[in-house]
Amino acid sequence: FFTNSLKIKVAKNIKAQVVEVFVTSSKNSGYGVNRSFEIEENASLEYVKVQDISETNSFIFNSNIEQKDSSTLDFTNFEYGNGFILNNFINNINNENITYNLNGLVKLKDSSVCSNLIKTVHNAKSSISDINYKHSLKDSSKAVFKARSIVNETALFTKAFQNTNTILLSDDAVIFAQPH
Repeated sequence: FFTNSLKIKVAKNIKAQVVEVFVTSSKNSGYGVNRSFEIEENASLEYVKVQDISETNSFIFNSNIEQKDSSTLDFTNFEYGNGFILNNFINNINNENITYNLNGLVKLKDSSVCSNLIKTVHNAKSSISDINYKHSLKDSSKAVFKARSIVNETALFTKAFQNTNTILLSDDAVIFAQPH
């Protein structure tokens, strides 16, 4: 079992891009990856995560996101391979004029399993969250898409969007989609 933690901080008025690729060909391994994102005022981060996990491996990704006033996070998640994958995305939007875009493409085969658990809580006004996932599943692969967007009374003029589309390429492929 391998663990990896990293804090990604984007300073005020800075625009940054980060691409992380997780590839494994080892056998019977588990990976625990923790990412903490801190995006300061008027800053922008484009983060791309690519995962290609082989059959006997597991990958658990946890993200915790903090955005300051008028910041933007564009998060893109690509899932390939045929292992066990669990992604957990949490964003408590406590500042104004936040833009949070979470996009994902999940392409599974064989008996792979992938779960994307997403929680977005809007506590401040004039923010936007847009969650958009696409799944392509074949063989006996399984996917879970569970997204929960909460807009509290203090989050006036906020917009929260969720969308997921799936194509099942075999009779044994299954998706459990639970947008809330």
